[in-house]
Amino acid sequence: MNPAKQLRQNLIQKFPQQFDLDIGAGGFVLLTVISEKFEKKTRTERLHPVELLIQDAGLVTGIIELYTPEEAQEQGVTLQEINNNSPTSWQEAVNLLSSGQTTPIKKPDHPIKRVVFYSYKGGVGRTTALIQTAFQLTRAGKRVAIVDMDVEAPGIQALLP
Repeated sequence: MNPAKQLRQNLIQKFPQQFDLDIGAGGFVLLTVISEKFEKKTRTERLHPVELLIQDAGLVTGIIELYTPEEAQEQGVTLQEINNNSPTSWQEAVNLLSSGQTTPIKKPDHPIKRVVFYSYKGGVGRTTALIQTAFQLTRAGKRVAIVDMDVEAPGIQALLP
């Protein structure tokens, strides 16, 4: 079984709907858990069973945040809502799979719209216009996927983290 999927299933059994899991390069686990099971326990007592689950899956303990519900509320920590939408980019799909998530295939509720920046000439600001437009659409609450098809001088990776 996929290590990420194994860890996710074990976490679901131990902390149902109480965690956010992401798995980075090299099996580096980023995990936030909010659970009443941590009441009156030290950091070490909280961490031990979680580390065992990570090690059993053959992954690497990374950034692990373990809170009681009260601690999470005091510090403003919340879990991400489970997103059953299809991934909107290849990177999002890779991230979902690498963290052991799957998503049902369904058609989008709205038609997909495209904005294309095109020019034969280089250096006219296509990539800059693309990123600025994507930023404004994202701020307006739109879902955005960026694709740089400039095979001679792709520039998105230089402008975006």
